Amino acid sequence: DLKRAVTSAWPRLAERSPALPDDPGPLALLALDRRSALTVFVFGEAPVPLLVAKLPRAGHDGVEREVAALRAASGTGIAPAFLGCVDQVRVQEAIAGTRLAVDPVRLSTARALRWSPQAASLAARLEAVAAATATPAVPIRFRSPPELALDTPALGARTRRLLAAAVRDVAVVERACLAHGDTAPANCLFHGDRLSGLVDWERGTTAGAPGFDV
Repeated sequence: DLKRAVTSAWPRLAERSPALPDDPGPLALLALDRRSALTVFVFGEAPVPLLVAKLPRAGHDGVEREVAALRAASGTGIAPAFLGCVDQVRVQEAIAGTRLAVDPVRLSTARALRWSPQAASLAARLEAVAAATATPAVPIRFRSPPELALDTPALGARTRRLLAAAVRDVAVVERACLAHGDTAPANCLFHGDRLSGLVDWERGTTAGAPGFDV
């Protein structure tokens, strides 16, 4: 049913996305049964998907959060474009690329670690998106009283001092921004050292904490 619906809606979808071909040829679908949604990758004749379609699960708001985040990210070049709904399915562009390469961190090398070119590219783009989407608001992660962490009885004296200093720093943050919320390596896609974009925005929020994604 979804294959027929997407095929029928293709002219409308292609009109909204210059990345889509006018005629994709026969479509093939790959469905993944995830907790928050049935996630379907739509392929044409190429070996990379053209679209990602998500049918939300009852009781889960991740897909709706993602739609809101994709709309907020429109124009930043860091997220797939949201193309609308086909029946009850939310459809977005697919982004091609390979996942962020992360070397294992060992005690013997941790002190000398530096940003890789990929990590530097990602951090720069995230900083640009935060600057472009900043609003005067308290980030959602800071709205619960951070002082509650100080009530943990097992804290050592030094840890308690450091945590108290962090709580004071957090208390003066009154600027929020668009945040992805899950910049795991598999969600950060690259062509070489150039960031293609971030996928899977189901933890996204427009009231994110500056610097959280980095």
